[in-house]
Amino acid sequence: MAIYNAMIDGYFQQGFAEEGAGFFREMQSLGIRPDGFSLSILLGGFSLSKPHSHGSSLSTNIGPCDHSTGLHLGKQIHGFIIRNSMLGDPFLGTNLMGFYFSFGDLNSATNVFHEMPERNFVSWNTIIGGLAQNEGMGESLEMFKLMMREKIKPGSEAFSSVLTACSNGEDSTFGSVLHCYAIKHGLCSDSYVSSSLINMYGKFCQIENSWLVFNETPLKELGSWNSMISSCIYNNLGKKALELYKLMKFSGAKSDCFSICNALSACNLMGFSELGRVIHGELAKKPVQTHLGVRTALLTMYSNHGKLEEAMAIFNTIHSKDLTAWGAMIAGFCKEMKVSRALNLMMEMELSGLKPDSAILTIILSSCASLEALALGTQMHGYIMKSGFSSDIFVGTAIIDMYAKCGLPELAGIWFSDMKYTNLATWNAIICGFYQNSLPERSIELFMIMVQQGLEPDYITIATLISATARLATLKHGKSIHGYIIRHGFCPEFGFHGILIDIWIEAKSRMNVFVSMDTYHPEILEVYGTLVGLVKHMEEEGYVPLVA
Repeated sequence: MAIYNAMIDGYFQQGFAEEGAGFFREMQSLGIRPDGFSLSILLGGFSLSKPHSHGSSLSTNIGPCDHSTGLHLGKQIHGFIIRNSMLGDPFLGTNLMGFYFSFGDLNSATNVFHEMPERNFVSWNTIIGGLAQNEGMGESLEMFKLMMREKIKPGSEAFSSVLTACSNGEDSTFGSVLHCYAIKHGLCSDSYVSSSLINMYGKFCQIENSWLVFNETPLKELGSWNSMISSCIYNNLGKKALELYKLMKFSGAKSDCFSICNALSACNLMGFSELGRVIHGELAKKPVQTHLGVRTALLTMYSNHGKLEEAMAIFNTIHSKDLTAWGAMIAGFCKEMKVSRALNLMMEMELSGLKPDSAILTIILSSCASLEALALGTQMHGYIMKSGFSSDIFVGTAIIDMYAKCGLPELAGIWFSDMKYTNLATWNAIICGFYQNSLPERSIELFMIMVQQGLEPDYITIATLISATARLATLKHGKSIHGYIIRHGFCPEFGFHGILIDIWIEAKSRMNVFVSMDTYHPEILEVYGTLVGLVKHMEEEGYVPLVA
């Protein structure tokens, strides 16, 4: 048995799935009953290979791996385990969960966990970590709570996983509870736990707590440095992130790919500081410079700040370009308003076998809108219709914005009406679009419909609404919108008293609703003339008006 297990494991580890399965069949033909370790080896092998064709059944033996999908074979092994009452082996059950997680099958993995008559420490780590890594954040937290209710003390792995799940949610209070538990049980000294705490507080924008954990970490390993630098970047503290990076190097910690990507991101955030070039120079002749993530971070830094030649030079050195690398280069051309070049690059990407995602399409559409390049925008619209992105909310919103900025609000309205799914950004785009095209009545009408549908406006909505009301210059609309703003508390929350002040003023014998700094108002000269006169009158009466 041990010899066969070793041979099967060796073949699978080297990627020879068919040969490994052959040894398993031979073992079965000799009447040797597989144990939990044998089946765990097969599960690990199938999860690594993930083949795509279909083949034989496990009822008598396991066929070659390339004759059936890994998931199908794994389910056959699962059936074999159940029929032979082997799920009582925690080692085997844990590996079966890991197999399902490798295919993203969270339901099957969770069912295996609940069916296990005996669960050990590793089983709990696997279910909590597997759910967190596969975006089952809520389920991961619930499993952790169940673990606590069963009075099982979590280890650093499970605790780090649940902290990661918590940081991807919105419950900062539960995160603080976890921190207290970690302090009470001495887990904060573990580098994985401290790094996860730093990340969690960073994502909750509680950077002062990230610093607290970082400063109290007795032995700062590379993971702690990386987490703290990353948290600074997440909170737009680029200068502090670069200072930390320098301090990390001074402490003797050696940078890895993640450290370098963080430092380059901080340079990008700071507006491409000279340190970016220095880091690039330091990477010369080092193995890390060939890492895809590092090269992508370099070309992102250069392209974001108009250094397209340097970015393109790096881009051309990447042999296996992924979607992130293509997207960064396309975004660079779009930022410099070279939309035609961005479109050509997108076509090159398609020829390489990759399809653009919604982010790339949105960036190109936004550039078409900024340039008012209707021909290119229409071309993109046609491509989107053919490629199946027409139902994407972000792409649809960008199409509305493009047509509105190109002076075709009716087309924007038609596209908006045809969209199956909308969000606040979509409503803002169409409301702003009508306002920008001198159709304030339509903007106000759409706002009323949006509110009736239960969608809460944000700062952008209200700012556009005030401007639309000012352009209409009617007392009725002005009072209605002003009342809505006050009732819903937008003035104190968004600072409209200091940013967008609505002024009720009489000009040409009628009341006007005027927004400060609005140059589109039809009675702009008369309104400002009246205001100047008012200021002079105040001065004559002995008042000193506050005029910015």
